[in-house]
Amino acid sequence: MTRLCLTLALAFFIPSLAWAAPVPRLEAVEVGTDEVTLHLSTNIKTNTFMVAEPPPRLVIELLDTEFAAAQRQSKGAGEYLKSVRANQFKSKPDKVVRVVLDLLQPAPYKTRWEENRLRISLGREAPPPAPAPEPAPPPPAPVSSIDLPGYRLAERTFDFALVVGIENYSDLPDAKFAERDAEAVKAHLLALGFPVQNVRAVSGDKAVRSALDKYIDTWLPRVTDKESRVLFYFAGHGSMDPRTGQPVLMPWDADPEYLADTGYSLERLYKRLAALKAGRVFVAIDASFFGAEGRSVAVQGQAVQAAETTVPKKLSVFTAVEGAHGASVLEDQGHGTFTTYFLKGLGGGAQDASGKITVQGLHDYLRPKVEEAARLQNREQVPGLRTRRDADLVQF
Repeated sequence: MTRLCLTLALAFFIPSLAWAAPVPRLEAVEVGTDEVTLHLSTNIKTNTFMVAEPPPRLVIELLDTEFAAAQRQSKGAGEYLKSVRANQFKSKPDKVVRVVLDLLQPAPYKTRWEENRLRISLGREAPPPAPAPEPAPPPPAPVSSIDLPGYRLAERTFDFALVVGIENYSDLPDAKFAERDAEAVKAHLLALGFPVQNVRAVSGDKAVRSALDKYIDTWLPRVTDKESRVLFYFAGHGSMDPRTGQPVLMPWDADPEYLADTGYSLERLYKRLAALKAGRVFVAIDASFFGAEGRSVAVQGQAVQAAETTVPKKLSVFTAVEGAHGASVLEDQGHGTFTTYFLKGLGGGAQDASGKITVQGLHDYLRPKVEEAARLQNREQVPGLRTRRDADLVQF
């Protein structure tokens, strides 16, 4: 009987010893500028209140906690905190640690837990940083009267066009507005009756040397016949091959140091287009070939004057500039100067009394307008026209 009573007593007593929870401890008090951090062994309940009567002080009571910090008093710092005192305030029946922040003046405060640390901050919190301003919207794209043709002619099944526009090059300066130029040219070709499936437009990083080879050497010879009209348009940079003095169109991937391999010479272009079966071939180039002005790229060792490029009689070639000048742009129109007046002329501005637009008539219309627009920019730009001048372009 005695052994049974002892066993029962131990059964009640030993579990109470095994499951007795450790008492939370205040292990350290860290003092900063108008800030105090209490390091505890675990999170606890607290009681915080402000005593406003002189001397003002903020009291934090840590309930059911033992004082185990090495330091009981510390000097404060900042606009509000004078000193910090911490000690065991009560031991029985409940343990309470009291931390007193002696203040230089009454202050607002904020407490927050960071894991097992209780942080007390004095004074008003700095306002959150103002949100970053929204980026300014990009300026609206220029609007030009040439962007949307105001006419529509009957479709001509056998007409074909290749339109190239390159503004942002792989490794060359930008050719401003060149891709807008190409888009406007395509829109006018469709309005002039070129079927949409017969117009190939390549721009940006699609306008590489191999794309020009593909369309000029393979596609155009395959699709054209003697009834066809063909128009080739290019807007972008030109340059001059320093070895030959020949003008060169610069595809997106052109390398000025390897123009023979990466550029597309006008001599090659004219020969390929002249070899087509098409009855009439028109070329319009909004680029320049000398120096680094306008839409041109200078190459080391570049000749002072370009070599003469023979234009076959079959071709009518409009160029934005003759000689050693740059191809300009019209900022308010968002287009190259040459392309602006080339399309205004095609759209009806260059038609004669019978409603016909000829190659010579278009050149006579755009040349003085381009020269005057360039002069207003304190520049010189004289558009060129080579070989066949009597061909008809449009009949309104």
